Amino acid sequence: MTKAIAPSATLNALRVGILFFIVSLTSGCLMTQYTAGTLAVVDIANDRVSAGVLFDDTRLELTLLGKIHNDEEINKQSHINVNIKNGVILLTGESPRREITERILTLARTFEHTRQIVNQIATIKISDNKSRARDLWLLGRVKWALVTSDDFDEKVQANTSVIVERGIVYLMGIVTREEARVATDIIRKVPMVKKIIRVFEYLD
Repeated sequence: MTKAIAPSATLNALRVGILFFIVSLTSGCLMTQYTAGTLAVVDIANDRVSAGVLFDDTRLELTLLGKIHNDEEINKQSHINVNIKNGVILLTGESPRREITERILTLARTFEHTRQIVNQIATIKISDNKSRARDLWLLGRVKWALVTSDDFDEKVQANTSVIVERGIVYLMGIVTREEARVATDIIRKVPMVKKIIRVFEYLD
C-alpha cells in the first residue's frame, strides 16, 4: 500500500529540491565541495526540524559555500566543508593559515539563521585527492554500517548527518542520548575510523 504524503510536505520537499537544482546549475564545481565526504539524507516526513528550518539550513549552507568558493584566496588556500543542521554550522577541512580560517568564521557569523558555529578546520596543509577519496570510501562504509543496523531506525537516520574528514567521523543532528550512543557504538566497529566527534543536539 502506497503511503500518502501530505501536500504541504510535498511542496516543501519540492522547494528544497528546486533550490539544490538551481544552485547546481549556477555554481559549477560548488556542489563537489558540498558532497565530498558528506552524506545527509533529506527526509521531510521523519525530520525533527520543520520544513522551514530545513529550507533555511539548506539555503544558508549553499550561500556560505558560495561565499567561500567566490573568495579566490580562501578557495585556493583551503579545503572547507560546510554542514548545517537546525542553525548549527559545522566547519571541517584544512587551512594552512589561521587568518584564512578567521575569514571563514567571519563569513559564517554574518547569517541571522546561525545559532552556533563549531570550528573543526585544521591548521595544516590541505588534503590531496587521495586523502579525500579515502574519506569518501570510509563515508560509504560508515553509512552502510548505520543503515544495515537493526538498532538504527529510519527516523534516526533522517536526523543524522555523517561527515568524514581525514578519517575523523563527525555526527550531526537532533537525537536522544541513547540514539547518539548507539550510532557511536556502530561506527566504532568500522575499520579505519580514527576518531568520532559528536555535534548532536539532544532531545533529553
